Amino acid sequence: MIAGLEGVKSLGRGRDQAGRTGVVLALGKDVMPGPDERLIIDPGTARLLAYESGGTGAHGKPGLSMVYEVMGWVDGLDAHL
Repeated sequence: MIAGLEGVKSLGRGRDQAGRTGVVLALGKDVMPGPDERLIIDPGTARLLAYESGGTGAHGKPGLSMVYEVMGWVDGLDAHL
């Protein structure tokens, strides 16, 4: 569904900083203004694995990477998933 939005481009398969493989989607400037931004999504579950922003540095890593290990709803801020 996201890949069908204007300004979103599939970059094929890639790995997040935790080593998990997923589909990499680039968000165009008309979708998210600012530095290059990418989402890495598990194609089997459609779960967001990672968000990356900025170009890759000398070591091939993004300027900012947020890896999502667990997501879900909780009843309070002190709850653990």
